[in-house]
Amino acid sequence: MQKGGQYAATPPSHPDYEYVGYKFQKDGSQTGELTPGLPPAITYDGSYDTYTLYLYYKKSEAIAIVKHFTEDGQSLSSVFPDREVQMKEGQSLMFSPPEHAGFSYLGYKKTTTGNPPGMNKPYSSGGFGPFTYDGSFKTLYIYFIYAAKDVPGSIHIRHMVRAGPNGHFENKGETVIPVASLPAKETVHPDGSYGSVIGRSLHYSHYSDEISGGMSVAVTLQQSQPKAYVTFFYQTKADFTGDFEVLPDTINYRDTFRLVPKDFRLNGCAYQYHYYKIERNGTFTTPRVMGQTAETVYSIGNYPWIIGVGQHLVYMKIKTTCGESDWIGPKPLVVKGPATNSPPQFKIGFVHPDRPTQPVYEVVEGTVLDLMVIFDDSVPTPYDPDGDTLYFNGFDLERGTPFIQSLRSKGVHSDVGIHQITMDSVGYHSVSGTMRDEFGLTSSASTYIRVVPKIRFRSPHVRPKSSRTGRCRRRLSIAAEATALWGGPSTIAAMSGRTAVRYIPTGQAKISSCKCRCTFTIPSV
Repeated sequence: MQKGGQYAATPPSHPDYEYVGYKFQKDGSQTGELTPGLPPAITYDGSYDTYTLYLYYKKSEAIAIVKHFTEDGQSLSSVFPDREVQMKEGQSLMFSPPEHAGFSYLGYKKTTTGNPPGMNKPYSSGGFGPFTYDGSFKTLYIYFIYAAKDVPGSIHIRHMVRAGPNGHFENKGETVIPVASLPAKETVHPDGSYGSVIGRSLHYSHYSDEISGGMSVAVTLQQSQPKAYVTFFYQTKADFTGDFEVLPDTINYRDTFRLVPKDFRLNGCAYQYHYYKIERNGTFTTPRVMGQTAETVYSIGNYPWIIGVGQHLVYMKIKTTCGESDWIGPKPLVVKGPATNSPPQFKIGFVHPDRPTQPVYEVVEGTVLDLMVIFDDSVPTPYDPDGDTLYFNGFDLERGTPFIQSLRSKGVHSDVGIHQITMDSVGYHSVSGTMRDEFGLTSSASTYIRVVPKIRFRSPHVRPKSSRTGRCRRRLSIAAEATALWGGPSTIAAMSGRTAVRYIPTGQAKISSCKCRCTFTIPSV
């Protein structure tokens, strides 16, 4: 497509399928409501790379449409209800004309072309059929034609229709039902094809415009009262509409966009409010908007939950005293990724289960820890400078030590960490993890842990006969060993008899005296 070029598509036809509508997208998806009618021509503005038009069809169903008329084309649906009959290939069908004492049957007209037949003579006599449907056509029209008999009584039926509650009634059709003998009682029903029934009237000398509640009308005719005049009053949805714009219709995420109503044509109906719906993997309906020119503005601070990268379909509906319009639209809103985007910031660490915000870096073999994303609002962590939603992708265990790799099958895994890890491998172990924002921008964080062995130190037995100097020298050697062994960031925190059983990173063993007997102090936690 070339920018500025206009493009249109005409749905192809197929004898076995019926075209029902279309959807169009700029992101390749098939979301949104099906729009009936032909797809509009588009002028390419260069803001997208792909325009996808989906045309929808349904398997055609063969039907026979049966109606009844007088010679002059008046519908007799009040006397003989219209009907539709489904036809299946191989089915045997017969259509016979119904009888009525007030009418003489004249014949029928039929077509199989999909278009209704005319009312002109000649008519085919009798009924139509029997015949076996062979699938060679999809729509059969059969019109049975009648003439009213010269009878002593008659019921005159008028159909008055208005558009909306403030519209003016118009006569949309009249029917006469002959009554062959008097006295007689008949029940007359409205014709729903004219609209929603809101009332009726009955008079025995003329039509009346006074509306009474109810649907059907019971008529009683006699020699002194041979005619009745029945009026049914109907209401249809008023022919009012409007339009709107999405400005701009292509944005970067976090940009502001506006929904701007325009061109309201209410045709006598009183405006009340309008509202919108936005579709993209779901549906969001806006609150009511008061005012025919009131704009609805969305910025990053009040984006509806449904707004994200991709194509959205926006519709508008108008509410008036005449009722609600159909959904107007759709209009596209294309949201691209943000023009600028900052990566997430976060920390990970090995932590004691009861202190999840305090990473530790050295523990004694056998300690149980959690490897976690650190959640601490005081830092804060995790944090996104743009306020985007963050997702933890997991830890990179593959590039770690064998101990780190083994965590794939150790501990209890959750969305943000690995719990209940027994530190059973002495040495340094480092690991990293990644986090992404809702647009896929990632960052990494790393941590390490040093696992030190349990040191078992037993003071040597001092023989009573050893020289004092030897004893002192030996004790001093022991103290020096302990200082060297427990020095640096690690010390022994507890003793069981003469055996060191636990390391804690609190200080350094120190020699406090060394005369004949050397002693040293082990700091406690």
